[in-house]
Amino acid sequence: MNDKPKIKNIFSQFIERVFPKSPDFFVLLHQQSIQVCITMDNLNEFLHSNHEEAKAQLKKDEHDADIIRIDNLQQLNQAFSTTIDREDIYRAINAMDGIVTHCKNSFNEM
Repeated sequence: MNDKPKIKNIFSQFIERVFPKSPDFFVLLHQQSIQVCITMDNLNEFLHSNHEEAKAQLKKDEHDADIIRIDNLQQLNQAFSTTIDREDIYRAINAMDGIVTHCKNSFNEM
């Protein structure tokens, strides 16, 4: 009787190795879009106030957005299968990064 859980465990490990679980890209894209909204809000705050804290926060936001983008791209590259088209996910990740980059460039030009 004690061997059944062990056999089930070995079988489930085999299945997970052959067919790994796909990350939830909807959640990952949602997290990235939240960071884009935060960056846009901080750029808006900088435009209205021109405070030094807003400048520092914009630089930090761009760095945080890059970390999220890199993590999302790594998970996309490592995924065995995806719920939506792989290229669409890639384009969404890069489009949101483009928004953050544009905010950073707008800030730098002012």
